[in-house]
Amino acid sequence: QNVYERQDKVLEGRHELAKMLVRAHVEAKKAWELGATEEQMKDILMGIRHAQWRWDFVAASHGGSFHAPIEMSRIVSTGLTRISETRTKLARLLTSLGFNEEIPYPDITTKAKAQAFIGLEMDKYSEEKSAFLKEIVPAWKAKAAEREANWN
Repeated sequence: QNVYERQDKVLEGRHELAKMLVRAHVEAKKAWELGATEEQMKDILMGIRHAQWRWDFVAASHGGSFHAPIEMSRIVSTGLTRISETRTKLARLLTSLGFNEEIPYPDITTKAKAQAFIGLEMDKYSEEKSAFLKEIVPAWKAKAAEREANWN
């Protein structure tokens, strides 16, 4: 039970960090739209990057929450601290650029909505994947079979 509880806590923290990363990216986009400079965004971009690295590491280490739940929780926690500090810097920058309103965040509650928000043309990609599976994969399998036959 202890193992499951620790894994659930790591997952919960990772999800919270992901939500805050999305918000920071949307807020940063708004700052760029309002004319933020590279110099103004330098520390903000580094903060987003550092928090993102922590999320990526924990998400990619599939067994980490089982084998090292305390360390994974620590990494998520430092990611949350970084992104919170970064969003504070973003709020200050947005205010200095004359913007002090609520930023509308996207509805990314489903994979399809998230893909649409970032501009992925899923119909196009599905067609390309279908063509790849029909044209490239069979040819590759035939060549692999031929190499195998020649090997023996």
